[in-house]
Amino acid sequence: MMLAATLSLTNCAKEAVFQPNNKEGIPFELVASSPVTKTTIDGFNVSWNGGVDAVSVYHAEAGSTTYVNDGSFSVTAADAAAGRFTGLLASALESGKTYDWYVLYPYTSAKTSPAVLNAGFVTIGCTKAEGAQTQNGNNSTAHLAGSAFPLYGVTTGVAYDSSPSVTMKHLASYVEFEITNNSSKALTVSKIQFDAPQNIIGTYYVNFADPSDVKYSASGNNYVANSVTLNVSNGAAIPVGESAKFYIGIKPMDITASAGSPKEIKVTVNGYEKTITLTQNASFVAGKVKNIKFNYDSLIDIYTWDLTTNSYSAASADQVTWVADNVATMVADKDNATTAANNYLGGTNSRTSTRFYASSILTFTPAAGMEITKIEAEATTENYANYLRNSTWTNATATSDVKKVTIVPVDGSSAFHGVISNTTGLNWVKVYYREYVARTLLGIEVTTAPTKLNYTVGETLDMTGAVITANYDNFTSENVTASVTTDGAEVLAHAGNAKPVTVSYQGKTATFNVNVAKASAGLSYDTASYTVAPNASFNTPVLSNPHNLTVTYSSSDESLVLVDENTGEIAIGSQVGGPVTITAATAGNDDYNAGEASYTITISNVEDYTGKNTSNVTLSTTGGSSASTAKVRFSTNGTQYDAIKCGTSNAAGAMKLTVPAGTTKLHVHIAGWKNKSVSIEITPNDNVSSTNSFSIVSNNGVSDSSPFTLDAVSSTFYKCIDLKGITADTELTVTATSGNRFVIWGVNAE
Repeated sequence: MMLAATLSLTNCAKEAVFQPNNKEGIPFELVASSPVTKTTIDGFNVSWNGGVDAVSVYHAEAGSTTYVNDGSFSVTAADAAAGRFTGLLASALESGKTYDWYVLYPYTSAKTSPAVLNAGFVTIGCTKAEGAQTQNGNNSTAHLAGSAFPLYGVTTGVAYDSSPSVTMKHLASYVEFEITNNSSKALTVSKIQFDAPQNIIGTYYVNFADPSDVKYSASGNNYVANSVTLNVSNGAAIPVGESAKFYIGIKPMDITASAGSPKEIKVTVNGYEKTITLTQNASFVAGKVKNIKFNYDSLIDIYTWDLTTNSYSAASADQVTWVADNVATMVADKDNATTAANNYLGGTNSRTSTRFYASSILTFTPAAGMEITKIEAEATTENYANYLRNSTWTNATATSDVKKVTIVPVDGSSAFHGVISNTTGLNWVKVYYREYVARTLLGIEVTTAPTKLNYTVGETLDMTGAVITANYDNFTSENVTASVTTDGAEVLAHAGNAKPVTVSYQGKTATFNVNVAKASAGLSYDTASYTVAPNASFNTPVLSNPHNLTVTYSSSDESLVLVDENTGEIAIGSQVGGPVTITAATAGNDDYNAGEASYTITISNVEDYTGKNTSNVTLSTTGGSSASTAKVRFSTNGTQYDAIKCGTSNAAGAMKLTVPAGTTKLHVHIAGWKNKSVSIEITPNDNVSSTNSFSIVSNNGVSDSSPFTLDAVSSTFYKCIDLKGITADTELTVTATSGNRFVIWGVNAE
């Protein structure tokens, strides 16, 4: 039998939306350098709406999880003050038993249990269709009631013959934005946007069967968002220096942040955006209020053209004009557009953006007495943002970041325009403006020096991180883009501390200092060691000396190898020995440190293979589909030597050869194709004991067809590879691992 029952919701949050013990400040605020504060809030009183409000009621035997859905209980106008709801129980209560009661506001027919997490949505904040929350007037909390701000209550162990009294609690958390007007004129707040690092509004499943551990879940096609907007209607102007409060309801959340993993929240008031990076955890708790202070200190006002709802749809018009009263006009003229006549400027009912076609002209003009400081636009795609940025701008410059484009006029009191580079779709255009006051630039200062201030000689000046501020005679200042008038390359060409760099803006200058340390001498040789026969002629290796420093050469054993201390030329002695170290050293100078480079020469009776261009092993065209026989010769004589050309423009080079048992060294001459960098590897790797992969020298003569005339001496192309484990005749493969063509000759097994 269905029983009639009454349910009294005492101490309900609809009567006392924010209990005094449910207040909580926020451990951060958006005002730079202000101290951390906590703010308390007076209680707010919102009554039940008799004849309208209804709740979902559930019961279960005490301690049981077998929940009975009692459906909707409603409140009459007469019972609203007492919070007394009536309805029909779905099942009779048994004599002598006790029961647990669960209540959810608002009534949700699809939610059949207080514990279920996969059916029966509740809305927190607003739905996608609603789009935003609305506050009527400053300091009002009347909007924080109704179906978008749900409540729940649980009471346990109630006797079967007693009416349960349930204390209602909040499922939503509340954020109080305390806006202080520190601009130059009265401020009327019309819109506040709050962005969080996780979802904070939408439709959620809620499990409140255990009131100490309420769970929220969004899944499937639920609408959730990490951004919520508060529209303010009938707001009073906030005088300069005074404050007003505005309220948004959100899903509770914990933000976990640390110095190593910070999180950001963002608050935007009338388009004026501020972001704070949290380095400590913050909690937005159900039924509690976080206070966020926002210092509206902008001297600039903001107006937004929403092109998704204010688009132009007449295909025959040559231009479209948007007007912001007493602010600016935006005119898009398509007279010169390169698209066909049936393409048009503006949006249609089927479009969610406005399109500006290639070569059309987009002009911004400030109203009389106004100055535009910058324009921001949101493109529908990143490509569109790039097109707008790359348009030809007159009296302005443009930059882009993903889909956002920023246009800065050179003279904001005059009109500026861009010739659109390619078809561009935009969602909105935001104009930053202020009243124009003639002012005189007093000077500029480097308020933040560039991040990089310490250099070594030869580096490039980096202005990243620099902030240049212009100061005017009307007590205003602004950050500006200044040009570097100092020759940065000259400053960084010489060592020294506290070297000044000058920046300039509209005839005013400021300086900052950089430190320039000595750079490395940079001396080096390509080849580390050579083996030669007694009395052999020796081609002096080329020393890399990029800074043309004065160098002195020396030999570690002049009885074996003599070196000219000024030129580095070598004379090989008649005795076997070594290795002898040849060192090129510099004492450095004012800009470069001392340094040296060296190579060794070993004098041995073994055959000198460095200049041997014939082979004692057979050169094969196998090993690569592109290998073929060829000839090489040197520009100093006409003798031709047998070679193998390996590789083509489309095929990597490779070649096989067989070395006899007992081979310990493989001497090769190998050159890369003209202007090509090539790396070589010899396999199997198990038979190679020296560094396997090595780079080879390219040569202008290695091009076109055989014979290849090389414009360098034979030793330039010489490589010696140490082998191991060659106990029987062994086939080796020479392969290009990068690049694709090379020529090989003068291959000798030792």
